[in-house]
Amino acid sequence: MYKLLSADFRRLLKSRLFWIILFTMLFLSTGNMLNVCRQASINKTLEFALEDAYFMLILALGIFCAVFSGLFLGTEYSDGSIRNKLSVGHNRSSVYLANLLLCFIATLSFALAALVGGLAGIPTLGLWKLDISVLLLYLCLIILLSAAYSAIAAFISMLCSNKAVASVVSILFVFFLFLVASWLDSRLQEPEFTQDLIITTEDGMQFGDPVANPLYVSGSLRRLFQFLLLLLPTGQGQQIAYLNISQPITALLCSTGIVVIVTVAGILLFQKKDIR
Repeated sequence: MYKLLSADFRRLLKSRLFWIILFTMLFLSTGNMLNVCRQASINKTLEFALEDAYFMLILALGIFCAVFSGLFLGTEYSDGSIRNKLSVGHNRSSVYLANLLLCFIATLSFALAALVGGLAGIPTLGLWKLDISVLLLYLCLIILLSAAYSAIAAFISMLCSNKAVASVVSILFVFFLFLVASWLDSRLQEPEFTQDLIITTEDGMQFGDPVANPLYVSGSLRRLFQFLLLLLPTGQGQQIAYLNISQPITALLCSTGIVVIVTVAGILLFQKKDIR
């Protein structure tokens, strides 16, 4: 296992794909924070804090993880590396776990680059106004979120022999999760009551009586939607970006559960995969 990780890590440091994605995350995060600083300097009436945009690039973490894993791990099939690893005596579980850890290290590096880029806002916005315990909690959420994304991406890449197909499937799957998370969030944001706007020539603009919103989700269905939003890595990413995770312990457990379940399933399926 150590030899596998050592060889894969050396390959990672030599990968242009890894460095391109890493600096892209750094550049995008820095640019986003500088744009927020510009808005803060222009509009003095609005109060901006560093944390308002500090975690924003975590939204893109799943996409970059999918791109990296599909191309980087997929190359192992195209150049015969996986077959060679197995032929020299490494078992399939070790190969799978080594590639999963490599994907996790890369994804965590992308997240770290986004956080480093966000520090560009300190000269204008100052330090975080969050309690240090809350800040550390969000960092823990990001670490486990990176692990969840890595587990899903490694599962797809290790079971798909074609790196182009693996990349496309991984990216499309993350986009699908984004759509599901956005739909769940939009349903949860629906108000319980709505008011119609009434405009008359005599009284001007008035609001009508509150009426029940048929789109409002309540009861057990609302609790289910809230759980699913935390279960989905994309849903967690949205809540981290906007600092509105209401059940952090549940979110941590959901990410851990995804890592364990997806990894075990991936190892079992990889054991039966025909590698040529």
